[in-house]
Amino acid sequence: MKKYSVIILILSILTSTIAFSQETTKRKMPKSPEATFTQQFGESQIMVSYARPMVRGRKIFGGLVPFDSLWRTGASDCTTLEFKDYVYIGNKKIEAGKYSLFTIPTATDWTIVLNSETGMHGTMGYKMEKDIHRFKVAPMKSERFYETFTIEINDFTDKGDASLNVAWENTMVKIPLKHKADTIETILPKPVTASIPNQVTDKATHDNHATTTTNIMPKKKPSLKSKPASTTAMYECPMKCEAPSKTAGTCGKCKMDLVLIK
Repeated sequence: MKKYSVIILILSILTSTIAFSQETTKRKMPKSPEATFTQQFGESQIMVSYARPMVRGRKIFGGLVPFDSLWRTGASDCTTLEFKDYVYIGNKKIEAGKYSLFTIPTATDWTIVLNSETGMHGTMGYKMEKDIHRFKVAPMKSERFYETFTIEINDFTDKGDASLNVAWENTMVKIPLKHKADTIETILPKPVTASIPNQVTDKATHDNHATTTTNIMPKKKPSLKSKPASTTAMYECPMKCEAPSKTAGTCGKCKMDLVLIK
């Protein structure tokens, strides 16, 4: 009888231990797991740290994430980007350092916000005066459904372009990136120099038995009305949404400023 009692006691202890372990594991599973990744970009690196909430059957944009409101672009603490060297984001040079990333989603465009304060929980303590860059991009329908909020760096090109992609539910936003090796020719316009030919007047007197004499007139100063070499400036969208244009302005699709190209 004692033998059976001992066996029952041991089984009870094991059952309790397993149940406690399962309950502890269940309690420790976060609703928005944290993620950090480092991506090589040109000769430098970009580190992204953020939390990843899930849809769980909810309406996200225009629902859980209201339109026209500042969003932490993730969950828990604010999302951060850290650059080991300077990069161009939205056609603006961003120095090496760590920054917080916020967004203001709407149905037609998103405002991207980089802020110098990185220790905030969500948007608590956010101050607009600490923004270092604001610009707009157009959202698009993602090719697949994203149950878990995702940030990735993708769309690399041979020129050195890439994009920071923010995706959740059925929506994706692409934030254009350029590293410094690609910015010298595409961001900075090149000066145009027009050449003016020398004007030489030869006056010669010929004789059957004499050598030819040439009188060289002084060079004339170029006229102010001289026309420079013909050049045609072309502008294009950094995301290549539309064909190049002869006039500066903004892209009709993503609303980004057009940049001067060769």
